[in-house]
Amino acid sequence: MRTNASNPETESGSSLPRWVLCFLGLGTILPLLGYLYRIAPMPRLAALLLLPAIFVYVVVYLRAVAKGDADLRLRFERGVAGGLLGIAGYDLIRVPIHLNGLNPFAAIQSYGVYLTGVEHSNLFSDVVGIVYHTGNGLFFALMFTLTIGPSRLTPLLAMIWALALEGFAVATVFGEVYHLRTNPVGTGLAFFAHLFYGAPLAWMAMRRRIARRDWILAALLALAGLGSVLGLVRPPDGYRTPKNPGLEMVDAGIHSRWTRLNAGEAMEIRNGASEAVTLEFPHSLIPNQTIQPGKSVAVIFEKAGIHQIRAQRTDWRSVLVIAERGGYVTEP
Repeated sequence: MRTNASNPETESGSSLPRWVLCFLGLGTILPLLGYLYRIAPMPRLAALLLLPAIFVYVVVYLRAVAKGDADLRLRFERGVAGGLLGIAGYDLIRVPIHLNGLNPFAAIQSYGVYLTGVEHSNLFSDVVGIVYHTGNGLFFALMFTLTIGPSRLTPLLAMIWALALEGFAVATVFGEVYHLRTNPVGTGLAFFAHLFYGAPLAWMAMRRRIARRDWILAALLALAGLGSVLGLVRPPDGYRTPKNPGLEMVDAGIHSRWTRLNAGEAMEIRNGASEAVTLEFPHSLIPNQTIQPGKSVAVIFEKAGIHQIRAQRTDWRSVLVIAERGGYVTEP
């Protein structure tokens, strides 16, 4: 009788080599990087890369269950459970960071804007961004557990993997577009938060069996983390569509979290608050703008990229603008 151990080429009962299964885990991040590198729009790349990767993973897992391949099945289950717990740790540890005035979940919203093509982030785009963020966490965890089994080095390797993911983000065009290389505080906090992704992943990667209580714990914590993200990124006075392209300030804060427009296009910023507000543009060559109540100003972002608009009020978080050139957030 042939056993899994007698199949060194695939290292499992799957007809696909283990390195191929691991490579499929890039199916979530490649659409984003492909868009940032101006290869193709993110929705098109997601359809070409992400959806087939999900399909293959599901088919391979179901075949492993049907054929009684306990090793491959357990590796998948470790990855999914570890990914859910890792996402929960990564998100929940950043809640205090958000409550202290920073905006660590902003990038998640941008993914939804890219995938849906909306001009202003809304509830649907935020949910899409959170789903994509979850997929990233799950696929990265599967890449690890499909490659690394339980051993004395597994916890250390899981922590190295978690930190390497953030290091990869900083080193690629992602780090440039999202200003990670010029924001040491934010980048340092991101590395710190990744430790809380790696630790639960390490715990699950060492398990000899994923019990029902493990699934319940992973699902509940992941829902708590993702629900917290959705609640915290909600605009201060609810989801409304401001004048396009533009944003509006109210007493509770700046209304729109993300706005998408073409580079060189004028953007109207209206002050609907009860007091004058001074805005800063730290990543743009735009001077500070003081806007009186009931007044508005027009600003132009000449360069493609992600631009920050920050109010000189500590209780208001900044918003971000996606300025595109030819449909891409990067310059040719």
